[in-house]
Amino acid sequence: MSTTISEIRQDADQRELVRKIRRAVAFIADTTVELPEQITTEDHKIIDLKEAGWTPFGLVSRDGYTFNREVEKSQVDALGYMDPVRKDVENIERSVELQLLQWGQRKIHELVDGADYSGIRPKANGEIVYDEPDIPFFADYRMIVIGEDGRITNNWIMGNGYGLVQLGSADSITWNQESSVAQAITLDVLVDPALGSPKRNYLGGSAIGQYHDVLGWGEPETAPEG
Repeated sequence: MSTTISEIRQDADQRELVRKIRRAVAFIADTTVELPEQITTEDHKIIDLKEAGWTPFGLVSRDGYTFNREVEKSQVDALGYMDPVRKDVENIERSVELQLLQWGQRKIHELVDGADYSGIRPKANGEIVYDEPDIPFFADYRMIVIGEDGRITNNWIMGNGYGLVQLGSADSITWNQESSVAQAITLDVLVDPALGSPKRNYLGGSAIGQYHDVLGWGEPETAPEG
């Protein structure tokens, strides 16, 4: 049976699967907080992460979130062959980049400074004073980034969950009259021993059910009776 490229395109090309992230939020939590099994409820709304112990990063720059994945390979070359005869993955480095616009949140300063400020309390006049350590100890955290595209009644909700992240780098901070006080950071992603994986992917929303056949994940599980 023959076909034309136009017929192939009509069946294969799905404009509905071309997505943008129009709104996004990110959260951080101690490793004592469990990474959720799912991020949406039965009516396709996002679960209450703050109630579960997650702290929001808040406003970030329009650059949003960059999820890096660098693959390092080794290869075997053979006499008489110009191309490698074998390649093996030796290392995969994952990281998340973002620029924080909100300033003063204790949890974020603990992450960036590698410190524990839990014992710090505001002075009688409300002023907050804390000493940054000379030798930082960058603790492990969990992280979730959730993005949304489309109308609330017909939306896609995408999430990246990380069971173990550490501060990889923090860029310089500038105080001037032209730009806000912002902190650009990179978080290194590690394998969470409890999860056995560096990353958990979420894909939900009120529109997903329309594209189960195209997405190829099969039909949804049936809810247990009673």
